[in-house]
Amino acid sequence: MRVLVLFNAAAGARSSHRRLPDAISLIEEAGWQVESVATHSVRHTEDLARTAGAAGFDVVAAAGGDGTINVVANGLAAADPDAPRAALAVLPAGTGNVLARDLGLPVPVPGVMDTLLETARWLTRSSATAVDLGRVSNANGQRYFVCWGGVGLDAAVTAQVAANPAAKQWLGALAFVASAVGQVREIYRAPLYTVQVDDQKFQGRGALAVASNIQRYAVVFDMAPNAAMNDGLLDVTFFHDITVFNGMDRLWKLTTAQHLGTPGIGYATGRRVLIDADTPQPVHVDAEPFGVTPVTIEVLPGAINLMVPPTDDARRLVRVPDRQ
Repeated sequence: MRVLVLFNAAAGARSSHRRLPDAISLIEEAGWQVESVATHSVRHTEDLARTAGAAGFDVVAAAGGDGTINVVANGLAAADPDAPRAALAVLPAGTGNVLARDLGLPVPVPGVMDTLLETARWLTRSSATAVDLGRVSNANGQRYFVCWGGVGLDAAVTAQVAANPAAKQWLGALAFVASAVGQVREIYRAPLYTVQVDDQKFQGRGALAVASNIQRYAVVFDMAPNAAMNDGLLDVTFFHDITVFNGMDRLWKLTTAQHLGTPGIGYATGRRVLIDADTPQPVHVDAEPFGVTPVTIEVLPGAINLMVPPTDDARRLVRVPDRQ
């Protein structure tokens, strides 16, 4: 098994980057061949991932957070379809590490706990499985996502954090919390949204709409508790008509995964999602800013292979059909 490890030394948890050579040694002890590259741009990372299969690599491991995973996945999705197919692997060393959490992998706590060696052990026990990608299309072009494509409040938070990378580096997840607190007042000046999921339509004064490919969102929320990465569907959640009277109730229900069926929280699954608003709203792709609405979001079944660890969480997220 040949593995290409890609990492951005300027992002994520510095302590994890320092442990990366030890993690690579551990993977090599399992009999795998490993090469690592410190990437210097999104294009550089995507190009390396795009050509990895043709270069003889079986796995491309993203050593970073969900943003790094997204860049690697976009490269893999753009690979020559006639070339051997390299699988995406996750070595969590980022800020939120939400996909890693959903897969049941241990994640680092900056300055307190490093988990890179433990996740390297899980990698050597993982197997490649075809999973879906989402694809966002708007005036900015097209971008694939592994976890989510979102519109509204969360995208505004993402854009604000992305504009201050130094704060994100030092504050980690708290940078998102601080930005979200500052955006709360915007909920009560919400624009009119139209969200169409296949043949279902939702309308209302929206706070945010999220198309999920995984279950967890923003570290602590089980936004799409029924989602699976290989079901050929996206799980869409639309929060609308929030007032000062019902806002805390809806947040509590989201926090406790009781939000499905709650008035003002639309939920549907489908293959194609159209989102528009009466004023342009910010869009994010795996927590990276990506223009504004209107936006089309589609699922691409089995678009890439993912190295899935043998954890209980991963079995819920990447489901194996029952054998007859």
